Amino acid sequence: MKKRLLLTYCILFTLFTLSDGYAQEVIDSLKKELAKSKTDEEKIKILNDLSWEIAPTDYDSSIAFAEEALSMAEKKYPKLEAEAYTCLGSANDFHGKYDLAIANYQKSYDKYQSINEEIGMAKVYLNIGASYYYRGVYAKALENYLEAAKIQEKIKDEKTLAKTFNNIGLIYRTKNNSQKALEYFSKSLKIKKLLNDKKGVCYTYSNIGIIHQNQKHCDSALWYANASYNLSLELQSSYDIGTSLSNIGEAYYCLNDLKNAKKFFLDAEKVLIKNTDENTLAFCYKGLGNVFEKENNLQEALKYYNQSIFHAKATERNELLSDLYHSVYEIEEKLQHPEKALKNYILYSQMKDSVFSIESNRNLNELEIVYETDKKQKLIEEKEAEQKRLYNYIIALGFVLLIVISSIYIVNKQRRKLASQKKILETLVDEKNTLLKETHHRVKNNFQIVSSLLYLQSESLQNKAAIEAIREAQNRVRSMILIHQRLYNRDEIVGINAKEYITDLVNDLTEYQATKIKNLQTVINVDNLVFNIDTITPIGLIVNELVTNVIKHAFDESFTTPEIKVDLHKQEEELILTVSDNGKGLVKEPNPDSFGIKLIHSLSKKLKGKVTFTSENGTTVTIIMKRFTLV
Repeated sequence: MKKRLLLTYCILFTLFTLSDGYAQEVIDSLKKELAKSKTDEEKIKILNDLSWEIAPTDYDSSIAFAEEALSMAEKKYPKLEAEAYTCLGSANDFHGKYDLAIANYQKSYDKYQSINEEIGMAKVYLNIGASYYYRGVYAKALENYLEAAKIQEKIKDEKTLAKTFNNIGLIYRTKNNSQKALEYFSKSLKIKKLLNDKKGVCYTYSNIGIIHQNQKHCDSALWYANASYNLSLELQSSYDIGTSLSNIGEAYYCLNDLKNAKKFFLDAEKVLIKNTDENTLAFCYKGLGNVFEKENNLQEALKYYNQSIFHAKATERNELLSDLYHSVYEIEEKLQHPEKALKNYILYSQMKDSVFSIESNRNLNELEIVYETDKKQKLIEEKEAEQKRLYNYIIALGFVLLIVISSIYIVNKQRRKLASQKKILETLVDEKNTLLKETHHRVKNNFQIVSSLLYLQSESLQNKAAIEAIREAQNRVRSMILIHQRLYNRDEIVGINAKEYITDLVNDLTEYQATKIKNLQTVINVDNLVFNIDTITPIGLIVNELVTNVIKHAFDESFTTPEIKVDLHKQEEELILTVSDNGKGLVKEPNPDSFGIKLIHSLSKKLKGKVTFTSENGTTVTIIMKRFTLV
């Protein structure tokens, strides 16, 4: 067994050496050609090739070669000048300097456009899309990929179109749309196989394997990862070997084979460090963190997660950082480090909002609609051209037939236009509703963070009055959390059902605060009314204050059947809220300077409400409100 293992490592080492040696041979050969070059045009081409070949391993040299090519090509050879800008962009891309990369790609595009070089324009769109993709800006990435696809389909550039389809699949994979991702990966794979593009097939096998990995189709994931690995060995590409080894590790982790998962991740680490592939290295370290966490070796898991965070930051992989912060948060919580756990949870929430924003999803949908609409319009224009040629042949048949055909065409075009407008309006309504739900979700999350911070503060206090004040603040925050939780979880995204909300609020208060009151009964009589958020929020806070006061002051141990009643009903143009109890009653008038009483009066004033306190067989508080909005 040890001999077989040693043989495997020897083979891998030889392959990596061959691959690196081959790359160096190419660079050395280009340098010799450069020394022999006779014309400026020949020298510029070789300088661009050198910049491209050396970019993954030597940033400074790659930049120097491209800048020398640029200075020689400027104003003389526009196509070679555009290629030099592309080389500058690629060098910055390889080393995570995405803003510089995009700036140079844009200059390359402008130069290609000035000479109407459509192949070059499409490749620049592809490169810009990749830069945005690696930063998690998926809307801009898809925008550029779709522009590239339009040009490539027009000029029938099948090889580059396959790459574009692959990259569009990557975006849908990241957005967890597996069906769409597989659709575009399959289109890409079909073209690459027809072109016998082994390196491209290797990439696409890897991408399809990751889809199966995400869907927990572990055996399929392992098959595709091994297929990609075998092709990378055939190609002698250490970069692809490192990626494939990491993917095999993921597949074994999916199969719960932790021993093999760890082995392949560690093999991948050696290759990826040598290649300075920070992007894949970040995923490799995350995989090792997952393995050690599953083995319950939490300290070792934290070590690898933090290494992954370091490399993910360097390449601005926001979606990966979101997962990593969540994993670290869970481990710190298990290790009972509340401050570190909270810090990582806040980082996770911020990063999640950045990646999965509603604006990003909206742009993705809009851009795909634009692409599909342009494609359909192109087909319509081609059909129109055919019809016009046909009209020229049959014009002798008479103007009557021409008028009939034209009328049919206009009616159909109008119907298509109306159908398209209807679809756009429906999409806009859905997007607005989604945006409102996401807004309430984020507000709820922010309130939960505030509540957690209040809880942590209360745990460090000794003063009972201060602890009580903070817990009252938590209750007020909880009443608002319930509102936004309902708005997020229900279809009614602009209104709250008062009966359901007040019932949940009162039950929540009695469950957590009235534990010392035996046999406490609650009677809730609330009309089935739906209010907007500006009405239900102050009502919820008022109910929270009144019920909390009853729980704190109304009953002592002598009461055997304590009871709290909450009534809310609409009478003509007024809304009447009553909170009563059968407790001790008021000994004296409520203190107008207490915070709770001030809050009740302030919130009532907002609703044009009048507050009255009576003490007969307990205490009854009645608020008659004249300003409210029903939905």
